[in-house]
Amino acid sequence: MGGSLTRYNWRYDPFTQVLTPNSIVNEAHTIPAGAPYYIQLLEVPRQESPSSVTVAGYAEVATAPGVGEFQVDYQFKTGMIRFNAADATDNIQVTYEGTGSPILAADQNRAWNYAGTPGNQNTNTTAYVDDSVCAFNVTVAVPSILLCHYMATSLESGGAGIREFRILVGASPSEDLKVGAAGGWNPSCVAFMLSVAAGVHTIKGQFRLTAAVGSVDVQDRALTCLALKI
Repeated sequence: MGGSLTRYNWRYDPFTQVLTPNSIVNEAHTIPAGAPYYIQLLEVPRQESPSSVTVAGYAEVATAPGVGEFQVDYQFKTGMIRFNAADATDNIQVTYEGTGSPILAADQNRAWNYAGTPGNQNTNTTAYVDDSVCAFNVTVAVPSILLCHYMATSLESGGAGIREFRILVGASPSEDLKVGAAGGWNPSCVAFMLSVAAGVHTIKGQFRLTAAVGSVDVQDRALTCLALKI
């Protein structure tokens, strides 16, 4: 990413009434794999005519975006950009005139991410499968420590009763948490802490059977991650 890697407060001086935007070039993001297909910029882009916000390979629109299009939130100044579902998981670069962070820079030492649902998911394999709703990307502008927590309630049937849960950050897995036995719903909680470099990191909850018999159902799942600036 070009330009500034540091978050700044609003770049407007209320006493001189001067806004001094910062040119940010090729800020890297990944469009989420699931809805909503929004990204959060480091700073709020300046609204100009013609627009100074560019995403390589995409066209800006003022309404709901189609394939290869994006929509910037200028009204509420959240620094968010919306994309079409067909463009999910694309790696993109955004260039714009930044007017400062929508949150005070002093508060950027920590940021929460959350995904979860009471819905059901099932597997009968001994290979780890991704929790379909407990996954998201965490973007950190500086080296950070990620504190991750994955919880689920599970029921095994027709087998040995043992299943395992873990958290995957990029290609780095947490230790396996074993949960048994057959015949009842069991809660599980996995915690994982690791340091990461600046960039985009994919966080996933995963689960599997330990024996190739029976199946496991999971429900009441939740994945959280707290990023702390080192």
